Amino acid sequence: MFLTEKDDGASSKAASKEDEGTGDEDRTDNSESLSSQDEAVENQEKPEEKDPDEDEHDAGNDVTNLQLAWESLELAKIIYLKRKDKESQLKAAQAYLKLGEVGLETGLYDLAVEDIKECLKIQKEHLNPEEREIAETYYQLGLVHVFASNHDSAVENFKAAISVIEAKIDKLNKSIEHLKDSTETADVETVYNARTEIKELEEIVPDITQKITDTIEEKKTVADLKAFAKKEAAEKMMSSSLMGAGSSSGFAGPSSSSSSGGSSGGAGGDVLGSTTGFSSILPVDPKSSSQPVKTTDISHLVRRKEPATEESKKPGATSTSSTA
Repeated sequence: MFLTEKDDGASSKAASKEDEGTGDEDRTDNSESLSSQDEAVENQEKPEEKDPDEDEHDAGNDVTNLQLAWESLELAKIIYLKRKDKESQLKAAQAYLKLGEVGLETGLYDLAVEDIKECLKIQKEHLNPEEREIAETYYQLGLVHVFASNHDSAVENFKAAISVIEAKIDKLNKSIEHLKDSTETADVETVYNARTEIKELEEIVPDITQKITDTIEEKKTVADLKAFAKKEAAEKMMSSSLMGAGSSSGFAGPSSSSSSGGSSGGAGGDVLGSTTGFSSILPVDPKSSSQPVKTTDISHLVRRKEPATEESKKPGATSTSSTA
């Protein structure tokens, strides 16, 4: 009994020590968890700094991803084209359509147009003319033409997409009219699905119509910009030609005409020079014989006194002349 009680006391002490140890471990775990939470909060508060080299690397990866997508789609297209069943051919058409989207992303508009046209060709061979897939292809082809600035082709394809959608709506309405009196579960579900699809298609048509309007306005804007640029270029050419003509002639024309008029003789040449040139207001060197005669010089109009002769010096001659 005593041993048992002793053993029980020892075991209780050991259990209490274990509880104390467990409590210490729990406190340590709690402190570690709190410190990890604090670190996480600090990391969230600090914004991550982006390295410009990483941005360039990401841009390079984008180009690489487009290249890989193009290669994968080309391979899928080749595989499906070798199979002549309807399902494989339609998958090849989808590959063509996705290739056109890749071409649109990379700016290869001519290649994108060719791929989407091939998709449309296959779809018309294996689908009804009012299927939604054909309408989607027409719409994608119109988008490519918009980016390529082929506005007329874009409008044409958008209108074709609307025509296909309207044909699909008419077909669905006819099926609803045919099955509306049926009470079978399958027919009721068909009618419900048809009405849901009609609602979706009717919501798409206004968007495509707005796209047509935007394309027409864009075409007009581009035409106006081209006309304005052409007008500006013509005005600049005209002004530059006028400036060139003025700089080449300057004031030489009137001066040369005045000098030529003066040398041709007569007062007419002098008057022409005085009215059109600047020779009348420029100082003239009297020693220079090449200078033109001023038109304001009237010395030739003044009557000069004749020089005295031998006879005039005599007194008689003087009185005679004075008497005369």
